Amino acid sequence: MKCVECENAITKDTKALNCEKCCKSWKCTSCIGIRDNTYDDLVSDAGKELHWLCEMCHRDTLSQTSVTHLLRAIDKLSAKMAATEDKINSKVDKTKVFNLEEFCLRRRLVHLVDS
Repeated sequence: MKCVECENAITKDTKALNCEKCCKSWKCTSCIGIRDNTYDDLVSDAGKELHWLCEMCHRDTLSQTSVTHLLRAIDKLSAKMAATEDKINSKVDKTKVFNLEEFCLRRRLVHLVDS
């Protein structure tokens, strides 16, 4: 195995990462640009939620399909948020809200006059 960037041999003593998606690309930490402690975190049990992908797999992950999927999810969340706001607005006593806003405004004006 060789580092895909510097082409140095990857041995059992080399601090290098293998792409988690294609499992074909190895890259040494100096070419990735990460510190030894970051590498140690990535390969430890504590680093299970940390991932490294080669450039090609990273690009594929951010492909148009992924963007379209994200946009669909955002649209669904926006619709749910609008529905929730409508429900809240239908349950709010608008007279009480208006009176509270008026009360706060008067208090602020009194505070400004006293200052």
